[in-house]
Amino acid sequence: MKTKLYRNLKPGDTLTVETGWGIRPYRHAVVTVSKVYETRRCWFTNRKQWAVCGDYPWWFGGPIHAYSDERVELCH
Repeated sequence: MKTKLYRNLKPGDTLTVETGWGIRPYRHAVVTVSKVYETRRCWFTNRKQWAVCGDYPWWFGGPIHAYSDERVELCH
């Protein structure tokens, strides 16, 4: 699978989000990215953070916030 840094996601990229309890995922959905922007730095590490906006389902508490070196698998 192709991966990208969260900060390098472009509008139209798709990724899967999941939420669950225990071992098995309870729900999953494909999210289409609409915008990625830099947020304020983390207060205790001073690392850059990025927010990924998209069409999250109602049960997912988005947007995703990720550090500049974190990666995500893309859907195809």
